[in-house]
Amino acid sequence: MTLAEVLSLGKRWFTAIIIIIVWWIVAFIIAKTIAKLIIRQQGDHDYSVRASEIIAQIIRIVVMVFVLLFAIQSAGLDVALLIGWLTFAIWYAMQETLGNLMAGLLLLTNPKYKLWLLMQFLGDVGTFGTLESITLRNCIIRWFDKQAMIVPNMKVLSTPMKTFKMEKMVRYKITINIPRKAPIEKLQELIKLTVNKHQYVIEKEQTTVLLEEFTAQGIQLAVYFFYNPQCGYSAFKTRSEIRHNIHEVFKTHKITIPFPRTLLETSKL
Repeated sequence: MTLAEVLSLGKRWFTAIIIIIVWWIVAFIIAKTIAKLIIRQQGDHDYSVRASEIIAQIIRIVVMVFVLLFAIQSAGLDVALLIGWLTFAIWYAMQETLGNLMAGLLLLTNPKYKLWLLMQFLGDVGTFGTLESITLRNCIIRWFDKQAMIVPNMKVLSTPMKTFKMEKMVRYKITINIPRKAPIEKLQELIKLTVNKHQYVIEKEQTTVLLEEFTAQGIQLAVYFFYNPQCGYSAFKTRSEIRHNIHEVFKTHKITIPFPRTLLETSKL
């Protein structure tokens, strides 16, 4: 080997080492940034710290594997075929795992998915509860009956959902039945006033009482009102209290809430 070849080889290996050092620093910065983003979005508690550390470590390893192969290529060794086969083998063998891993990373860094946030998951998941944890492969959703549902991250990420405590204003609906012979307009105004007296009803001018349909119980009214989910008071209790207040007002005005009635006729044979 001539001196020129030795110098050329040394230059290539020096370039490869520089590439490894630079990309190690870049991978460290990326991992740190994502870890801080996860902690900022999910809160500074033990679970978030552990999850951010694991994901940061995985990012560093993945980046360094490909950088190492690229550095070897820069040093003069042909590893293009090896990179191609290695990439295909990893993708084929771990496509579901990698998919859940990437979905978990997106969930952890998405401000819409906060731990212990009350959600309604639609579609195939079809549950209503709190998001208890996000791991590298699965999410744990805690139902109201305290049972846990383990759902793959990809399924959670692709499932439509409703949030209940992130918005500052949500419209709710309750239904009230009144007798068919009752003065509808007077009761609509009375119900609206009763609803607006509740302290957690907001945008009171938007409260609406509409005639929805005729049922076996009489006339069904739909009551729409706005509520702030971030007020710290339960929406379930708010709706329950509003129904109770309407019931008390009806009692005061001697209005009986109708119940289903069935008329049976019999004849003697």
